[in-house]
Amino acid sequence: MEQKTDLVILDVRTVGEFDEGHIMDAINIPVGEIADRLDELTKEDDLLVYCRTGNRSGSAVSILSDAGYTKVYHMHEGISVWIQQGHPVVQ
Repeated sequence: MEQKTDLVILDVRTVGEFDEGHIMDAINIPVGEIADRLDELTKEDDLLVYCRTGNRSGSAVSILSDAGYTKVYHMHEGISVWIQQGHPVVQ
């Protein structure tokens, strides 16, 4: 993340989870809405996708890949490990 300053950080958790705390500058599109909201993302962007533990973000990565997005990175263990490692979140 430190090397990609133009990275789009995509939080695919619910709005309530997002409001409780998220990675700075993340945008929230719940996984169940991604297919209908692809127009909010561009295929040229580098996308980092995360959820709480990595399950929903894995589904989101598949949806994005199937839609032709090629620069998609998956935060496999999610924000829970991010927080455990002492990284900041914002509310």
